[in-house]
Amino acid sequence: MLERWSWLGDRLAIDLANSVRRRGDRYVDFFAEPGGVREWLAAEAGRVPRVSAGDDAVRAVRELRDDVLAVLRAAARGEPRPAA
Repeated sequence: MLERWSWLGDRLAIDLANSVRRRGDRYVDFFAEPGGVREWLAAEAGRVPRVSAGDDAVRAVRELRDDVLAVLRAAARGEPRPAA
C-alpha cells in the first residue's frame, strides 16, 4: 500500500490539487480534516513557506487548493479560467 503522501514531488500546484484524489467512483479529500493540511505542509517542508498550522492557515491552504483545482479543471475542459 502506498504511503499517504508518497505521490508528492510534482509541481507544487499539482501536489496541492492532488490532495483531492479519485478512488474508483468517488473523490477523497485529504484536507477534509485539519490534520491532513498539517501533514501535507510537513511533507512539503522546504517547498512551501513555513506557516503556523493554526485554523486560519488550514483554511487558507484549503481555499488556495480549491482555487487551484478550479483553474486546472477549467483548463482540462477547455473552459475559461474562473473569474475569482
